[in-house]
Amino acid sequence: MEREIQDSGGLREELRILGEIRRNWLRQSEALERGDAGLLASLLAEGQGYLDELARGGQRENLSGEADSGKEEDDSKAREEILSLLREIIALSRAVSEKASRQKMLAAESLRRLQLNKKALREGYLKKVPQSYGYFIDKKIGR
Repeated sequence: MEREIQDSGGLREELRILGEIRRNWLRQSEALERGDAGLLASLLAEGQGYLDELARGGQRENLSGEADSGKEEDDSKAREEILSLLREIIALSRAVSEKASRQKMLAAESLRRLQLNKKALREGYLKKVPQSYGYFIDKKIGR
């Protein structure tokens, strides 16, 4: 009986961590929409911490042999919630990945335009054209 309670606690902990991961992906999506690179970097590091915590929890369950126990209704509901959260997290991660890809393409296009404008200025307006013909000196002014 104690083993079942511990397993349910492990599932609840997994649900809590997955909820945090889901919220983290939502915040990453918002950061991408706002273009806040600093916030995005901190959220990525935070998300990696949650993933590490989830992996450590899974290893603890595997070591203690509690991962497969739990055919109770509560455990099956918790597992369904976990699967639902995982599906939602996967969908969010794909959406964030697509947004990041679009942002990357926009940044690349912006850099390309900046380089083109720099080249146009340098070669069109700021270019020193050497004089290929002689100089005209007006002899009437000097007399």
